[in-house]
Amino acid sequence: MNTKPIVDFNDLDLSVLDELAELQARRTLLVGRLTQMDERRGDVAPAVYLRVRADDEQQRKKLEGEEQPLKHNARSIYARVRDRIDALEREEGDARLNLQERNLTCVKPRLMPESTGAPLILAMPSKYASVFYQFLAAKRICPSPLKSN
Repeated sequence: MNTKPIVDFNDLDLSVLDELAELQARRTLLVGRLTQMDERRGDVAPAVYLRVRADDEQQRKKLEGEEQPLKHNARSIYARVRDRIDALEREEGDARLNLQERNLTCVKPRLMPESTGAPLILAMPSKYASVFYQFLAAKRICPSPLKSN
């Protein structure tokens, strides 16, 4: 059986999230240095303190500027993921309703074989089973027993 995913997340470039995390870690470190510097302000000459603080503030602002386009990209990725999950939830709801309708019409239910590794559920048409398991996998409730080709 050829089961094509209803929603494909493989086209999302998540490297922007790694870059953003790295910049935020660097900025957090820099803010920590600024806080420590404020605590030790009396240990150095005012001119030294002001010069070093100005350099670190400039670096912090530069990092924040570099973060802005990455944050925009991350928000865009989140919106696309959210849209795809919403679509899966709608399809899952439709699949559940179709399953209930099928069970109501007195079709003798079958249980899915345990060899799939999935929880035992009433059998449903493969179109809806695919959607149902993709939804569960997206929600990390259970891995999909269906293999994509």
